[in-house]
Amino acid sequence: MNLSFKLPLACLVFMASCSICFAQYSDGKNPAWAPVHGKIDSVIINGFAVTNTGKDQSKQNKYKLGLAYNEDGQLGHQDMYTTSVKQQPTAPDRIQLRIINNYDIDRRLIGMTIYHGDTYGSKSSFVKEVYSYKNDTLIEAKRYGMPGDVLLSVTQIRQDKAGNVIERSTSDTSQKLISRFTTTYNAHGERIEATEHHINITPKDRRWTHTYDKKGNLIKDVYYAGAGAEVTSTVDYKYTKFDKQHNWLVKNIYSEGKLAGVVEREITYRK
Repeated sequence: MNLSFKLPLACLVFMASCSICFAQYSDGKNPAWAPVHGKIDSVIINGFAVTNTGKDQSKQNKYKLGLAYNEDGQLGHQDMYTTSVKQQPTAPDRIQLRIINNYDIDRRLIGMTIYHGDTYGSKSSFVKEVYSYKNDTLIEAKRYGMPGDVLLSVTQIRQDKAGNVIERSTSDTSQKLISRFTTTYNAHGERIEATEHHINITPKDRRWTHTYDKKGNLIKDVYYAGAGAEVTSTVDYKYTKFDKQHNWLVKNIYSEGKLAGVVEREITYRK
């Protein structure tokens, strides 16, 4: 194993817990950490890093996320909190980022705005994305810096017949390619492989694969060195608690066979 490519444990735990970037294009679908059963109103997600020292074990809150849904069951906004352990022990959690999704009358995701903190005026927003469709197929996303609507990048998007995004190619304003992200899905619409190529980041290429159980819960992530077959890290998931809707409430994360993190979800359903 080439240890020079091995990700730090804390980074692995966060990536494994979230599975996709907080502000990544969602093409109208829920992020990977969202529940899939029932009519969801809101979700609170707490991610903990676990430290093993001999027989002792400690757990520290690393992040907190909040999801809120509209009456159509679409994700309305996502919040990322600065947890109290990163401030003073008695300080309340504060919203660090808020992402608001915008939909048109046909329920298509047409835009996304990312805000600093818990204020939502023009001065606090710093990124927005605008999506374009052709015959109801998502084909392009433009990212703007705020305020001022300064164009930052343009992403060309390809979808399969099921509406899953299978390729995103992002270029800067001079049409120079910045990155390309490709995804493969199984017959159930679950992402089973992804590759990422960056022009200005080392390593330029990354690849990872996903494995699921019969209920559709993610049970393994494998990370590879570059675009090759050499495995650099393996992350396994075990679910220890479910609610009556069969959505998991507690997920344990194992890195190289050792417990590295725990994710807990509080799910509220619409009546």
